[in-house]
Amino acid sequence: MLFHRTAALLSIATLLIQAQVLSAPLPVVAVKSSPPVVPSSAERLSTARKQYGQLPVSFEPNVGQAPAAVRFLARTGGYRVALLPTEMLFAFQSATPGLTKDKGALQPSHLSTKTKTALVQMQLVGADSQAQLEGIDALPGKVNYLKGNDPSQWRTDVATYGRVKSKSVYPGIDLIYHSEYGQLEYDFVVAPHADPGRIRLRFSGAKRVFIDKQGGLVVESEAGQMRQLPPTVYEYDSGNKRQLQGRYVQLNHQTVGFSVVGHNQSRKLVIDPVLAYSSYLGGGSFESSYGVAVDEAGNAYVSGYTFSADFPTTSDAPQTQSSGDYEAFVAKLNATGTALVYSTYLGGGGSDLSYGVAVDRAGNAYVSGLTQSTNFPTTTGALQTQLRGPEDVFITKVNAAGTALVYSTYLGGSDYDYSYGIAIDTTGNAYLTGNTSSPDFPTTSDAAKTQLSGAGDAFVTKLNATGTTLTYSTFLGGKDIDIGNSIAVDRAGNAYVTGLTYSTDFPTTSDAPQSQFGGGDYDAFVAKLSAAGTALVYSTYLGGKGRDEGFGIAVDRTASAGGLSQSGSL
Repeated sequence: MLFHRTAALLSIATLLIQAQVLSAPLPVVAVKSSPPVVPSSAERLSTARKQYGQLPVSFEPNVGQAPAAVRFLARTGGYRVALLPTEMLFAFQSATPGLTKDKGALQPSHLSTKTKTALVQMQLVGADSQAQLEGIDALPGKVNYLKGNDPSQWRTDVATYGRVKSKSVYPGIDLIYHSEYGQLEYDFVVAPHADPGRIRLRFSGAKRVFIDKQGGLVVESEAGQMRQLPPTVYEYDSGNKRQLQGRYVQLNHQTVGFSVVGHNQSRKLVIDPVLAYSSYLGGGSFESSYGVAVDEAGNAYVSGYTFSADFPTTSDAPQTQSSGDYEAFVAKLNATGTALVYSTYLGGGGSDLSYGVAVDRAGNAYVSGLTQSTNFPTTTGALQTQLRGPEDVFITKVNAAGTALVYSTYLGGSDYDYSYGIAIDTTGNAYLTGNTSSPDFPTTSDAAKTQLSGAGDAFVTKLNATGTTLTYSTFLGGKDIDIGNSIAVDRAGNAYVTGLTYSTDFPTTSDAPQSQFGGGDYDAFVAKLSAAGTALVYSTYLGGKGRDEGFGIAVDRTASAGGLSQSGSL
């Protein structure tokens, strides 16, 4: 995107904006240095992100969302895992930011990110290819894949498990996959008189496999480095754990085994490595959350995007792939933040990213963002069922269970269109804001502004409750770039928008506390649009000589608006 990551002196201010008149100059609003956040509040977003990131790794059975040879799938920060009878397949992903332009670049920087996916197989040499995998410790959360425009290919209500057991993968040896503190683990459970020396792990697709000075097993790939901690080894003596000395043994350049000292063959033995992943190229987290909403019961809804991890359709040798596709998701967490209720993935064949989510009283989630996919899932009778430009806005209403689309539509013209903020009113109408560089972006005839006047304008769109018709849609901006980051709506249907503007002629109202551009690279703005979308009730700049941007706004029952912001103006 066109935001700079250069650190400035940041100030945070709460903007109290009266319903009709902005009564006094407001000193600081926001500079934004990362993709827009659309929280109901910064604290809620921070808490929901933290809780979402701390959820345990879960395993889902393959019911058609992966090639047939795969039995179970798991997702964790930095890599994806596919479990097969005699192997674990890792898809490691890493990224380096692409070059971003300053003014004039309307493409978010993550879409120009250079990504790399490396596939590595951990094969159980000599294991039973007929070993059966079963999920154990069922979890309450479900996973849904609403991807593509063919509902017959969707997968819903996919179960999740805390552990997966592969029974008798070697004679007398079971393999159990699980997680601890967000890290994937696998335990070899060796029955009395079984031979742990049979266990051999061969890593195909790795650049290098070696044992480091601390006794950890390091597997290097093109996309990053996985380190398995020195194994914890213990046996059971009359029901009590007895710690033993154990270590990895390198058998050849690709293969390792285990050495255990002092094991009593008449006792059950457990060998427990722990996987830790770190990327060479800037971090191991490839799931980004930007939107959050909370329902009346306290459940949190988080939306964002994650890298797609497509596993090969055959057991051919893994290879490093160039990849840039993202898939949007919305996840529902329970009120305590301790368990996933559902996680639903949305998208098509291109990149799909969500920046905003809202929730109604019935628990339906409204998700918005941008899509490059020509086959993004849409519903019959939707406002726009085809992609019109290189990237369009999408708006999707997901049912309370996360398993089906109530409606889903594109919104856009022939150029780039993004949505960064979404709100809903009490009757289910959706209000969106973002940025468009499409001169033919859909507008309504009596809208406040019906023509694009710069390289890219903000927009404000109201979509009816069924997702079939524009109640109104308007451009908002001047002759330069303008971006709407967040939107709120009051009981009367007035929309409140905040964001940034480069335009020295951004439309302001006569009573605005700041009617002129502040003189920096860009200023924040706050605007209130009438319920019919035909006029600005008020509009003002907010900024000084630095980079200032509004990126969150809310409105209370008295129609007073509050904004969360940062400022680079001293």
